[in-house]
Amino acid sequence: MRSAQRMFWMLLAPMLPLVACGEDDDDGGGAGIAGKGGSAGTTSKGGTTSKGGTGGKGGTAGTAGTSEGGGAGEAVGGGGGVSEAPECDTSAQDNDTALTTTRDDIGVRELLVPPTKAVRLAVDPTSGSVLYMDLGGDIYMLNVGDGDTSTVTQLHEGSLIIATTGMACDEDVLDVVEHSFQGFNIGPDGTLYLVNNCINKTTQTGTAFIVRGEAISGVGATTWSLVAHTEPYPNSNTNFDHRFNGIAVSPDGADLYLNSGSRTDHGEVQDVGGLFPDTREVPLTSAIFRIPSDGDDIFLENDDDALADYLFADGTRNSFDPTFAPNGDLISGENGPDADYSEEINWLREGQHYGFPWRLGTRANAQTDPAYDPTEDLLLQRGAGFQSIDTDTTPNGGAGGGGGAGPVEIITGFYQNDPAFPESPGGFSDPMVNLGPDYLKERDPSDGTIIDVEMGNTLTPHLSPLGMMFDYKGELCGEFNGKGLMLMFGAAGGTIGLEPSLAHLELIKEGDEYTARVTKLVGGFNKAMDAVLVGNKVYISDYGNWDPPPGPIYEITLPPAL
Repeated sequence: MRSAQRMFWMLLAPMLPLVACGEDDDDGGGAGIAGKGGSAGTTSKGGTTSKGGTGGKGGTAGTAGTSEGGGAGEAVGGGGGVSEAPECDTSAQDNDTALTTTRDDIGVRELLVPPTKAVRLAVDPTSGSVLYMDLGGDIYMLNVGDGDTSTVTQLHEGSLIIATTGMACDEDVLDVVEHSFQGFNIGPDGTLYLVNNCINKTTQTGTAFIVRGEAISGVGATTWSLVAHTEPYPNSNTNFDHRFNGIAVSPDGADLYLNSGSRTDHGEVQDVGGLFPDTREVPLTSAIFRIPSDGDDIFLENDDDALADYLFADGTRNSFDPTFAPNGDLISGENGPDADYSEEINWLREGQHYGFPWRLGTRANAQTDPAYDPTEDLLLQRGAGFQSIDTDTTPNGGAGGGGGAGPVEIITGFYQNDPAFPESPGGFSDPMVNLGPDYLKERDPSDGTIIDVEMGNTLTPHLSPLGMMFDYKGELCGEFNGKGLMLMFGAAGGTIGLEPSLAHLELIKEGDEYTARVTKLVGGFNKAMDAVLVGNKVYISDYGNWDPPPGPIYEITLPPAL
């Protein structure tokens, strides 16, 4: 594997050619959870069922609202919000950066460029401090100052955390193993939780480790211990190795919710040159797992039956940043595949299946059709260098064959005719409908044009929604009071989804369904990576270019209350 660029592309893995590395965008219970897409003729996931779950816990009512096209709904509001939100001071605020805002009463300033790339941000609820973690597991505290006086202080060193907890996969030797810390959160009591992936480049397997850091009272030190680790499971050695990444701590601190992203783009076979024959997804990938936060080195096997007690939700391609809303519902964005299927926002509930790899957005995965011809699939971008369709302009079609003069389309990626694709189990939970006003572009599958729609399921393709946060205390004014915010990481290239940005997120709940209003607030980021909300300040880490140096950390000031 080459450089931090490839390591990061496996966090989100959108649309890049395989020669490039990074994000691929990309992207209550019922009777039994359908298993994942497995290989034909094998016993890996494919059409069988694993243990079903009980219904997800209902949330408390938020501030009353209405949804379009329906009856009265509940706007999910902050637990500490008031019945009438305070009015906002709409005076213009300063913006001395290249970022753009959609309204003058939002301020922007660049705090600093940190010493390493900030992959995750988290707020310590016991102190109010903002911490960030990089891919190596180093943890820093952000010291916010006036003007250009902000600094960071290193608190923990990733290599020491690895050594202390024994996070090793086989021979932990440089050139054989890489560590990739991709998840970081803090419990209500200040306990730190990290997710690390140990990647063995010889066996092409990954092992995930979940570790806990507890402060030693009166000593100023932290003791680290293993909460859980996985059995080594097959990598695909592609940009689509999303690995274990996002981690959410339940509001009471008792449980950890772990996202394990897919190892494929859309459920295709990825056998690593025959090392893993006929392998698509495996039990440890494309799912949400729940484990107790006080676990003592729980062993998570790559086996459906063994994982039944820990599987929370299935069929999630890459829910990179699961977050609890103020009412206790677990919400996450979903990074879609390289083809132009819509991104999703999902209410993650126990026992539910969210469709991957048989359904992408709200459309059936075209490769599940035994008669699928990728050259006729207009959701694949042409000539963009992605996992799609390129045009061979050499005489007679060159390597594309087919005879005759002029250019021909050739299949360059992983979208192939695949009659052995496993049968769909059905019974999928739908993503939220986006009521707008923003991020409502789609590609029309009938003619390949990019169109604007009035409502979408849920977001423009390749936005890679992440960095979700909520006004839990009801401190914000006006339309922001008790509501949410989220980031769009943005596509790395192509012709759609090129909007790295900060958005206002209003979730409206009617019974067991959600809709969302999503409004763009700030744009112009390079790669908006993660964010936290402190009062009316949003701190955002911009990953920057794939290679060093790091991108900046910004402070966004939302309108203050009058």
